[in-house]
Amino acid sequence: MARVPTSVAVVTTDADGKPYGTTVSAFMSFLMHPPTVLVSLANKSSLLVKLRPATIVGIKCPQC
Repeated sequence: MARVPTSVAVVTTDADGKPYGTTVSAFMSFLMHPPTVLVSLANKSSLLVKLRPATIVGIKCPQC
């Protein structure tokens, strides 16, 4: 995470057979072992509902 120049990231998941995603600016390293990140979403975010039951979540830092 030290090489990430800014904390803008794209968070995606696949729920109900459809892709969902959003751009986030609240993104940071949470744990080193196992590698874990923290992403902050608003309670009213439509992606939040899709992320909770998801087993696979993708996070891409466009600057990386």
